[in-house]
Amino acid sequence: SLRMAVGEFCGRRVIFDQVDLVIPNYLDHENDHLLGLFDGCGDEFVPIFVRERLPAHLREELSRLQPDESYGEAIRRAFLQTGHELSEQPIQGDNGAVG
Repeated sequence: SLRMAVGEFCGRRVIFDQVDLVIPNYLDHENDHLLGLFDGCGDEFVPIFVRERLPAHLREELSRLQPDESYGEAIRRAFLQTGHELSEQPIQGDNGAVG
């Protein structure tokens, strides 16, 4: 199991828009953990969306993985699928309003 996690930040930022993802025992495998850190580049909508949607897309892509494919290919497809889904979301302004 995951015994320890460490995070560190150096520097000064006006807006902290990084979102983490920690899922121990991902897909019910004792030694597999899904860890991620997503930066919103000034907005927290995108990293929150990715944190919420990527695990399901990755689970789906791993279940489709062919014997001649690498985990990297499944991860790439999961990110592409998440990005496509994100591109279909309404644009939000600085105040959270949909526009």
